[in-house]
Amino acid sequence: MVWGHTFHGCPVKNEIFLFHMPLFFMLSGFFFKETTDSFIEVLKKKIQSYLFPYIFFLVLCLALASLLYQICGVIPRYDITPVIVLRPGGVVTALWFLVSLFEVQILCYLLFRCFRKEVVRFIVCLLCLLCGYVLYRTDIHLPLFLDSSLSMLLFFYVGYLLHRKEAVRLPVSKQLLFVVVGLCFYVIAVLCHYTLDIKDNRIAGNLFIITCSAIGASYCILILSRWLSKKCSGKGILIKVLSYLGRNTMVIFALHILSFEIARYAFHLPLGGKNIWEGLSLTVLAIVLSLIIGYPLNKYLLPYLKFPNRSVLGRFFRN
Repeated sequence: MVWGHTFHGCPVKNEIFLFHMPLFFMLSGFFFKETTDSFIEVLKKKIQSYLFPYIFFLVLCLALASLLYQICGVIPRYDITPVIVLRPGGVVTALWFLVSLFEVQILCYLLFRCFRKEVVRFIVCLLCLLCGYVLYRTDIHLPLFLDSSLSMLLFFYVGYLLHRKEAVRLPVSKQLLFVVVGLCFYVIAVLCHYTLDIKDNRIAGNLFIITCSAIGASYCILILSRWLSKKCSGKGILIKVLSYLGRNTMVIFALHILSFEIARYAFHLPLGGKNIWEGLSLTVLAIVLSLIIGYPLNKYLLPYLKFPNRSVLGRFFRN
């Protein structure tokens, strides 16, 4: 994800974008639990878990970016206006995910309350995806990324089903066919130069192939992660690193673009990198800077904000 956001420094950006956001939604759905709480209770919990951190990181990133630009004596690359709260851009671009995930969580709660049968829920999710695709084709964008949320509800629900059916725990022989088919769809999407940008709800290409490609590639990542977890359980260091990064995924997600700006002005690195090596170097530096900035936040502040799914990848590795 971080490497993909370097753009010029990532020659496989489109290939990464074909699955990386669906993967995040699937992982979030993987740990979603049905609840008997009322809608108001759920709404309050989700606001605290997603919108409060959204505002917090919005203010933090803008404040740090303004300080950076002031110290370096440069003109900001974007205007800080009230519109940025509704349509984040610049160093807070990635924060749209928290808004969309909040909406998907609420939509999934309503889905579960209104329909009991899994097949009906799945059909409704497909209809939401189709609605999101129609909105893209007609160039209609709903406020607060709601069109993107409609498109991602299916992936969130697929993640929930994978956990409920314990699909990733099945023997490799029972998963092989699905993995092969999923990778075939992914290769087709790549060869056809299809593109997927969830923030802008851009689904450029055959909807069926792109959907199967995103699910298939994401599922392969989950299987690979599970395999690494078992394969390296006795060695420790790799799983510790991956689990640590997993526990800090959202911090990296929220702060990596700000870290790009710090690298650009404080370390005089080119924007996005000019080649693959600069892109990878910038990626590592951005992750390190995000972890440094995020360490005191994770330790002293974010627990009180009930930061959403802070350990979602770490929990996946431990499970």
